This record gives sequence, structure tokens and C-alpha cells, in this order.
Amino acid sequence: MKLSGLLLFCISFLFASCNSPKKDLSDNVDWTYLQITSESNWQITIVNGSAFSRLVNLHHRYALSSDTSYVKPDTTRLKFSNDERDSIYYLVNSLIERPAQTDKFCTEFVGKLKLSVFYGEQLERTCNYSSVCNWSRMSDETDKLYKILKRHIPQLSAGTD
Repeated sequence: MKLSGLLLFCISFLFASCNSPKKDLSDNVDWTYLQITSESNWQITIVNGSAFSRLVNLHHRYALSSDTSYVKPDTTRLKFSNDERDSIYYLVNSLIERPAQTDKFCTEFVGKLKLSVFYGEQLERTCNYSSVCNWSRMSDETDKLYKILKRHIPQLSAGTD
């Protein structure tokens, strides 16, 4: 009787552990910061828990001034609300986990978008979109992401049509 009880316990334990739901990375680890880079000329960095974010215009990163020293990239501070930061994270994370597809193809110089989420110093999840005419129109998530960013950056471009 004891043997059958022990066997029943082991089988139930094995069954329960095999059927336990797998946790997603986003459930286990808090994100440290995320970056959104578009068209190779601007990059937004949003730090989890920080009131301010940073927009860097990468277009002038390698420009030389008249005295042959490097010109600093243009940097602008942005302020996203907590809800906006959370929405941006969930949209970016969703676009990394389930990449959007497009049926249009443009040259490699149009419609680039790189989404990265950093979890501490050792882990980064990234998705690169390239050769899309207008990344804001690829999916509902890209449209929502674009609209949030556009409220803070009026000159923001998502490619061409």
C-alpha cells in the first residue's frame, strides 16, 4: 500500500511540474532600459523608473567641425509619464517577441527601426526591422508606438510612403 501511495505521489508531482506554465522573461526580470533607433539618425533611450528620457540625433555623430574635433550629437531630454513608459515597454517587448510583418519592400535606406530592451548588464533582446517603407504602418503596435513618440517629438519620421 505504501509503495502504491509513493508511486501515485511521484506521478502526480511529475505531472504537475511538467504542466506548470512557463514564465516569460518579462515576468521574471525587470527591464533596465530600452532603446528605439530609427533611420540611423535618432535614438531614444528610456530608463525604467527615470522621469526623463533621452533623444539623440545621430545624424551629426561623425560630423567634423572647423577645428577638426568631433561635434557632439544633438541630445534632447524627453519626459514620458509612467503610463507612457510602461506602454512603450510593452509595445517594444511585444514587437520583439512577435515581430510585425509587412508586404511592402523599400530600399535598405528607408524605414529602419531597431528595438532593444536591456535587462541588467548581461541581457539584451533586440529586433531589427529594415527595408520597410513606413514602420509606423506595419501593425497596430507600431502605430501606437509611433503615436506616443510623435507626441513628444513632432519632427519624428517613420519612413516614406
